[in-house]
Amino acid sequence: DAALERHVSVVEGVKYINLPTGDAPPRPEKLARFIYILEQARLDKERGKPGSVFVHCRAGSDRTGLYIAVWRVLSQGWRPEQAMLEMLRYGFQIHKLDFLAGSDAGRILAEKRQSKGKLSSQVAAKDSGEQATR
Repeated sequence: DAALERHVSVVEGVKYINLPTGDAPPRPEKLARFIYILEQARLDKERGKPGSVFVHCRAGSDRTGLYIAVWRVLSQGWRPEQAMLEMLRYGFQIHKLDFLAGSDAGRILAEKRQSKGKLSSQVAAKDSGEQATR
């Protein structure tokens, strides 16, 4: 429940950001927002500010794994195959790989594989439409 998570975050002094995705694979705008949030946390940490990030979804494997995989490929330079293996190692359902292949996230990973390191123009653009909460 988002309200409970928000309350616990305030009590614990953790910045809470709700980025609902639903059951469909994430759209490029959601992926861009997620990557932006993680990159801001990384920059904060480099500046000596709190910068740790805790990512989860209700089930905890498929959407979380997919978001982290896209971030690893686009921001950390991982090969898509490495990210996919990590997803599987942490519980991503293998039968969903076909579903992923036809999604925007799957296309982004494939584009990254073909471009050999260039960020997708869809994901590189910062999405400012979502507000983070404290």
